[in-house]
Amino acid sequence: MNFRSHYNSKEFLDDTVILINTCDKNSDVLSLLLKSLDKNWRDNPFPIVINKESNKIIKKKSNKKEISWGKRFLLILKSLNCKYVILLLDDYILEEKIDMDRINKAIALVHEDIDAAAFYLNYCTSNEVKSGDFYLLNAKSNASLNSHPAVWKRKDLIMFTNEYDTPWSWETFGNYRTHYTNKKFYSVSSVEKNIYKYDCRLGGAIYRGKWVKEVVAPMIEEYQNEVDFSQREFVKINEPSKRPLKWKITFLYLGFRTLGFRMFEYIFDYLKRKLM
Repeated sequence: MNFRSHYNSKEFLDDTVILINTCDKNSDVLSLLLKSLDKNWRDNPFPIVINKESNKIIKKKSNKKEISWGKRFLLILKSLNCKYVILLLDDYILEEKIDMDRINKAIALVHEDIDAAAFYLNYCTSNEVKSGDFYLLNAKSNASLNSHPAVWKRKDLIMFTNEYDTPWSWETFGNYRTHYTNKKFYSVSSVEKNIYKYDCRLGGAIYRGKWVKEVVAPMIEEYQNEVDFSQREFVKINEPSKRPLKWKITFLYLGFRTLGFRMFEYIFDYLKRKLM
């Protein structure tokens, strides 16, 4: 499938917001992302909203108890006055120029298809051969909801987010929430057609709280006067660590809490992948 050739590039200006998911302790990471956006997306016309604990919306709504990531995400989303959200994580450091024409075409597609929930600006892994500018993900795909940079309908992003979610459970178990709806999820059709280009070999510039050396090293000289790279350690791509048992138990608990009996579908799929 291909993008339509005619559209009004200004029709989405007042209806679109860039939302960056981060946290207060990642101020160094956020700083690097914002510098990369300034460099590679200079013609960005959309306002940027930062989802972090010290956001004034969160400070107004939260009480003395620590607010969960999912609830914080929902509070920010519900406070936005827009139809579309371009969702980014704080370590998605933009490495090449953004083509605004392609961004507008992605928003136009989500706008025109009443059942479309999201358009992923980066290729979502699949064994199927694709052609054209974009493709429709399989309804039962294990990547229908994922954390790739994407254009979302705000109302659908709210619908697929649970207040108990963590960033990891949102992506994993949120994906299973999509299987029981008629919502559609689109993606660019190949890596070569990626619209938002960043190094995602370990997810981005941060892996479990540490800089990914292979991603960040080329940027240090350019940004060293503006970003403090000494605040966290470096990890190499060939040195990823395993999750501790406590984390895994908590993760499974969140799955049952947010999916209920549908969690058994996830367990079945997980075991099937392990045995293949």
